[in-house]
Amino acid sequence: MENPKEFLYEIDEPTQCALADVGHLKNVVKEVYGIVEAEFAQLTGYEDCNFKLMNIQWENAQNNLPNLAILKITNPIEWKRKGHMDAQIGLNAALRNSGIPAPKEIPTKNGKLWIPENLKTVSNDYVTLPIRLFQILPGTMLENFPFEPFLVEKVGELLGKFHRITSNFDVQTTHVPFISPLNKNCILREMNLLLEKNFLSQDRFDMAKRALEVFEEELNLSKDKDFGIIHSDFNETNILIHLNETGDLEITGLLDFGDFHRAPRCLDVGAAILYLHLSDKLNQDIEILKSNLINGYRRERDFDQEDLILPAMKARLACSLIYGLRFLEKLSYLQLTELV
Repeated sequence: MENPKEFLYEIDEPTQCALADVGHLKNVVKEVYGIVEAEFAQLTGYEDCNFKLMNIQWENAQNNLPNLAILKITNPIEWKRKGHMDAQIGLNAALRNSGIPAPKEIPTKNGKLWIPENLKTVSNDYVTLPIRLFQILPGTMLENFPFEPFLVEKVGELLGKFHRITSNFDVQTTHVPFISPLNKNCILREMNLLLEKNFLSQDRFDMAKRALEVFEEELNLSKDKDFGIIHSDFNETNILIHLNETGDLEITGLLDFGDFHRAPRCLDVGAAILYLHLSDKLNQDIEILKSNLINGYRRERDFDQEDLILPAMKARLACSLIYGLRFLEKLSYLQLTELV
């Protein structure tokens, strides 16, 4: 866990990407990528600003470039550790080479896989942030499917495979996302500010603080720390599913590696179960989801931290609720997480 006296982020540090002006973006992608024409559709993004580009026309039509792509403007927190952008690209490639379908970057005209750009916002301000262009993977978000046992096992197997592959990944990044329980000091400082401003009740403050403390206590007592690279946002919107030619559901994509960092892997397992529970249209008992996910996970690697799953879930939920109060327009998310 972080040093008790250390704060990873300033109290007024921006964590969300400002909404970019589409007219200016069209000029940027023309200059940087050679896209002379495209339709822009804004996509949901928590901290990033994402657009789906459709009916793309390229300067050089001979290169068999796609007519669909995703433009991602990365939030300032991820870019704070400059090496984290290159680390994400390296992770993407390592996963693809090991059989996990991950998005592939489309290079700029100069061959760069990401580039910082001075972007105009809808408020007529300018901010410099990294941009990337991705090929679109086939499939539909996991949240659109019923979480039948076989599918939850596939999800667990994917997470186990991710952890197995990344065990040998030599990553050069010190990034820790704001939402991580490893960022406990900043989260507690944020909680005190929210309490002071009456955005958070004393009861909820006490519950969230206790959740973070219990996770830290239980982790310190655990013999098996199982510390390594975690995805940190392994949820129902970052996994793509496709019905193949034989009528079987298969996983066709794992997305959004911006929050990946080194942490206890039980945080990934706990978060995966938590977000499945929050989106489960079958209203299954959480123990059923947990059992099915771990069964799938163990096809790829051992997992001996079952006693840490519940504390990890509570710690992640506490961080999600506190961090979510920075984005008050996303009330549906807050209302959903408050039900747990």
